Amino acid sequence: MTALKIIYFINCGLIVLGIVFAVLSTAGNYWEKISSTSTVIHVGLWKICGKPLSTSYCADRDKTDALITTEAFMIAGCVTYLLAFVYNGLLFLKKNWSNKISAALLIVTALCLVVGLGVYTSKVSEKDASFGWSYIIGWCSTGVSVISTILCFTQQMEYASI
Repeated sequence: MTALKIIYFINCGLIVLGIVFAVLSTAGNYWEKISSTSTVIHVGLWKICGKPLSTSYCADRDKTDALITTEAFMIAGCVTYLLAFVYNGLLFLKKNWSNKISAALLIVTALCLVVGLGVYTSKVSEKDASFGWSYIIGWCSTGVSVISTILCFTQQMEYASI
């Protein structure tokens, strides 16, 4: 029974980490970095920020269908992560609830994040740009969701064997 609690708390910690990564990724203006000799431009989902000749500026990003799709799936990933966290909290109070619902929410989270990041990679990103930390932690958040899903199934198997 103590192993079950340890897995539960590790899983809750991973979900919190995944939420933080997903929100930072979605909100961050560092999905891509475009550099030239006098200008550095950071591109996010919502804004483009630059520092030409030591002055800073930010402007709203032009919306394309692919960018809107990326934004929508990244927001959906954040929301489903939050739902998985709330359900996990309720799961602690109601011992007879199933971890399968939490696992399903985390799978949906991972799929939303993969679609958002994949559309960005194939349709939105610039060929001469390098990916930034916002983009990278988006993929990390996806990995955390997959690991957390596996822990949910492990927790379910442990619970079933008791």
